[in-house]
Amino acid sequence: MLISLSIFVIISCSDAQLDMFWGLVKMNYTLDAFLNDVITPYFWGSIDKNIKSVIYDIDGKILLCTNKFAQMMGYDNWQELKGKTIPEYSIQMPQTDPNFYQNLEEIRKRVVSESLNFQYVNFLYSAHGITSQMVYHFPIFMPNGSVVGSRVISNKFNMVDEAISKFMDYLKECENNLSLSPKPKTSEVNLTDREYSIIFLIGSGLSIEEISIFLDKPSMKIFNILETSICRKFGLDFLDLKLIREFALNGNIINKFPKKFMKPRSIILQHLEPEDINS
Repeated sequence: MLISLSIFVIISCSDAQLDMFWGLVKMNYTLDAFLNDVITPYFWGSIDKNIKSVIYDIDGKILLCTNKFAQMMGYDNWQELKGKTIPEYSIQMPQTDPNFYQNLEEIRKRVVSESLNFQYVNFLYSAHGITSQMVYHFPIFMPNGSVVGSRVISNKFNMVDEAISKFMDYLKECENNLSLSPKPKTSEVNLTDREYSIIFLIGSGLSIEEISIFLDKPSMKIFNILETSICRKFGLDFLDLKLIREFALNGNIINKFPKKFMKPRSIILQHLEPEDINS
């Protein structure tokens, strides 16, 4: 009875409606075939590899991901993440600001709606220090040019977290080593939160360019703060990062982890328009 009804509905349609109907059927079939015969076999070999990657469908549900990505998000394996969206699987990370994952979802939506490639850095703070990930998020195209989903690949971003971890270990060593004479307090130097953050990163060995990425500020802005404000407060006539670092350490100015670094955030490094992708 159901088959007869379907045939009746098709027969009663106009030619234009029939073309649209079969076009939709063909499109759906092509999409399923593309996902099952192309995307899945291509990705399947990386499931157990030591990489962090995930494939979302057009609605933001996880089709596939590596076990390494699932474990990073607090799950045992990729099957536990299948079908979940970013807001759904981020519940597993209650210590993280929900706005952080909302920003990631907004990036995903732009990737599929505007056909953009995004490159950004995620900074997360834990008991072990800062963890940073370089992330590449790009659309997945069918042969006809339509976007059917997106893929994320992330890698450890060593530039910041290793430098800061080493510096934190250095501060802890100075604090615990009783043979070291206590450093004099330099209370007359009053720093703003931003100035302290910059000096902390200088103490960690980062360059001005690296600091600009971490703080998401232009390099010239960092340079101006150092030259016009921090140098003046330290009594320096010219900008010398080595002198600033030594002054801050010897004066016990850098003695705590900046609170603003404990808030997770994503920093967009670059997004490419479709014409840039093809060039």
